[in-house]
Amino acid sequence: MRRAYTCLSILFILILLPFSLAGCSPSTASHHPTVKQGVLDLRDWDLEQKGTVSLNGEWQFYWRQLRDTPDSIPSHFITVPYVWNGYEWNGQKLPGEGYATFIATIRLNPAEKDKLLALYVPDVYTAYRLLLNGKQISENGVVGTSKQTMKPYYMPRLVYFRPETDTLVLTMQISNFVHKNGGMWNEMLVGDAQTLADWKEHSIIVQALLIASLFILGVYHLTIYAIRRKDLPSFYFGLFSFMLSIRATMQENMFLFQLFPNFNWELSKKIEYIILFLGLAVLCLLIQSLYPQEIKKRVVQIIQIICSFFACIAIVTPASIYTRVASIHYNFMLITIVYLMYVLILAVIRKRPFSYINCFVAIFFMITVALDILYYNQIIPYGNFTTFGLLIFTSVQSINLSITFARGFSRVEQMTGELKELNETLELRVQERTQSLEHSLREVARARAEMSIMEERSRIAGDIHDIVGHTLTTTVIQIEAGKRLLSKDLPRALEKLELSQELVRNGLNEIRRAIRIDQEDEEQFVFPGVLYHLVAETEKHTGVKIDTVIEPLPSLTLPQKKFIYHTLKEGLTNGIRHGQSNHFIFTMERRGAMLHLTLKDNGTGTSEIEYGFGLTTMQNRAQKLDGQLMIFSEPGKGCRLSVSLPIVQTSK
Repeated sequence: MRRAYTCLSILFILILLPFSLAGCSPSTASHHPTVKQGVLDLRDWDLEQKGTVSLNGEWQFYWRQLRDTPDSIPSHFITVPYVWNGYEWNGQKLPGEGYATFIATIRLNPAEKDKLLALYVPDVYTAYRLLLNGKQISENGVVGTSKQTMKPYYMPRLVYFRPETDTLVLTMQISNFVHKNGGMWNEMLVGDAQTLADWKEHSIIVQALLIASLFILGVYHLTIYAIRRKDLPSFYFGLFSFMLSIRATMQENMFLFQLFPNFNWELSKKIEYIILFLGLAVLCLLIQSLYPQEIKKRVVQIIQIICSFFACIAIVTPASIYTRVASIHYNFMLITIVYLMYVLILAVIRKRPFSYINCFVAIFFMITVALDILYYNQIIPYGNFTTFGLLIFTSVQSINLSITFARGFSRVEQMTGELKELNETLELRVQERTQSLEHSLREVARARAEMSIMEERSRIAGDIHDIVGHTLTTTVIQIEAGKRLLSKDLPRALEKLELSQELVRNGLNEIRRAIRIDQEDEEQFVFPGVLYHLVAETEKHTGVKIDTVIEPLPSLTLPQKKFIYHTLKEGLTNGIRHGQSNHFIFTMERRGAMLHLTLKDNGTGTSEIEYGFGLTTMQNRAQKLDGQLMIFSEPGKGCRLSVSLPIVQTSK
């Protein structure tokens, strides 16, 4: 697809190129006569059959003279077309400002006598008066000997005449005090009236098509940008095309002056050169919007600043100054175009969209710019190719943008179709998703219920373990004491057995409370009284000694209270059962935002701590409360249980 598009674009350029170049000049013979020593010999030339002849060659030249007739023996000849800048006159090089007379004699074929012939007189720098055999036949502006007495004007003209003799004396009086160049820099033509009229009409049509194409492209893409403000390539491309269409009206056939004959010449030149200067900056912004990753933003900013500087010079200075500055800008333009070529080649290497064809047309455009620079410096005889190069460049860019829009519209249509299909099946999909969601919610609810049951079972198991372990431990101690007293002191033995029975009964009551709701637990866990009661009961039933220090406590949550209570009970039970401890030190205090409790015993200790069901349950409870439980023990040095909990402020 991409190769087909590239081939199509190249074919479009090849088709457009002949039409672009067709208006450059009328058909002339390959070896037509030239003006030699002020004389053009056409006595053996049939203008109708052999074609138009250019009046290029050596014209008589009279500096600072406005003559009607030539000298009998002229002393100076100047090559036309050419500007008189730099021409040596009496040992001095002439400036661009001044006035002079150009004279050439044409010797016609006698058969041309009384035929309708025509002269094509291009624009000159910057005002002229044309005489034929001493009689004025055309004029552009006002010829004068100073800047105050002259008036510049540009308007290529086709002048018709019927020669009454076979010898024609053409006198061109030219003055220039407003431009850097002076003289005849475009070729003048003489030929059959119909031939030149057809050529002129054709060139007008070609230029009109060029201006209309650029204007329509500009307005079209600026309208697209007005609708879609994010489309910067359309904005820069539209602005660039619109600027070119305006500048094209001031070149070749000078449509601006044909539409507005009294339009100010100085203002027209300012507009022309401002567009020339700023157009380069807009072109860089266009390339940047197309390939932002390949072009340096800083370089574009520098180019904008330089182009704006040139434009400011054109605004505040007369044509005699900014037309000289333009030669510097031409060199800067070449450097910038070379850089843009580098950017496009980089885009080709990275396979960016439309990079191949953009690189091709950019090379073509750069060639036209180089040719025009040579033309404006009088190195080659033909010029004004830049406008056609820009037409081809902008046309290809327009095709690129159109393809981009078409692809975007195709994607929109595709998404619209998918959305329509989605809407048609949306209700069915919603039902399916709803059923699936309901099933998932039921599964989640079932899983949560099972998890809650498991958590509740684990909680009850832990509570029962704490209660049963402590109760059985103290009961075993009482029964063993009763057994030892049976033979010695029966009343005390019975007391021990009754105490054991009370312990078992209390344990059963605590097991029943373990499975009750939290509101009932709140009544059982009143701190610190419940802790003192546990310590006292343990001392009473086991005979151990427990030193207790409980500092004033903050408000604690019920889970924290239950955890502390059962942790103390489990620690005492393990110390008595496994550590053979008979002395404990229990402390509980607040340290900043943490609550710390420590239970230390004087038991046998151990080098390896085994985490059974009780210790594992305590650790899990501590983690759920964002707390930490640690156990330290060494053989012969007892065991130390340390717990830290974050303090959670409650209203209770």
